[in-house]
Amino acid sequence: MITITNSPQSQTIDTKRNWLRHAPPSVKLVYWVLERDGPASPQTLLEATLLPKRTIRDAVADLDAAGLIERRPNPFDARSVTYHPVESNLFPMR
Repeated sequence: MITITNSPQSQTIDTKRNWLRHAPPSVKLVYWVLERDGPASPQTLLEATLLPKRTIRDAVADLDAAGLIERRPNPFDARSVTYHPVESNLFPMR
């Protein structure tokens, strides 16, 4: 797991972009899918990325610890959650 020294609230966009730049490829992929497609369930991330469940779980944990995503209850199924990107445009178009 990647550690963050600052609290997520005090991080600037550049700090978050820099953190993401140094994150593992799986973390970048999961965040990119969330930023591109919007909120997603774990199953949706699994289908969109073709990554193993454990890798998705670890990537989501890293992104959550970094303050880049939020976990919210799924409005259609209270037993599950959806992941929402907190920031937008961390992957700017070149």
